[in-house]
Amino acid sequence: MKHINLLPPLKQKHALNLYFFLFAKFILILLLVAAVLTGAVLGGASFLLNESIQQVTLHSEAIDKEFTAVNKEILTVNTNLKQIEFVTAAKKIWSARIFTILQYIIPPSVSLSGLSVLNDGTAISMQGNAQTRNALLDLQSQLKKIDFVEDASIPLDNLIRENNIEFQINLKLKH
Repeated sequence: MKHINLLPPLKQKHALNLYFFLFAKFILILLLVAAVLTGAVLGGASFLLNESIQQVTLHSEAIDKEFTAVNKEILTVNTNLKQIEFVTAAKKIWSARIFTILQYIIPPSVSLSGLSVLNDGTAISMQGNAQTRNALLDLQSQLKKIDFVEDASIPLDNLIRENNIEFQINLKLKH
């Protein structure tokens, strides 16, 4: 089946051009509407994202401040623990040894009533009673022979009496 077009060829061309123009216009309007809608959606999304980003930023700053304080506390505690471990390790070395050694070097006429350690672990103070001055001096000389003891000193006023002496011996430990 053939179509008969009664329009002259010039008007046919003009009608065809008009048809393409209207079709292109329709497509451009659709693209423009799609672009406007996309822009509106993206603008709204941008607004929401900016608001969310601001909230996240504020929240993360608060968390950073909190964690900074917590990290400082943890660092302080870790430093203290390292110091405690160092001092404890040093004391364990001589504390077990000193009790073992004291069993063998304390004369029978000497009794200990106290044993104190200075905070830094560099000195020990021993208190007790000696029946004689010679027993006390013998204890002092035995203490000086211990390999981790640098010095064992007895205050002179402890040596005034000859018998039944309340004494204090100060041991300076080697590092």
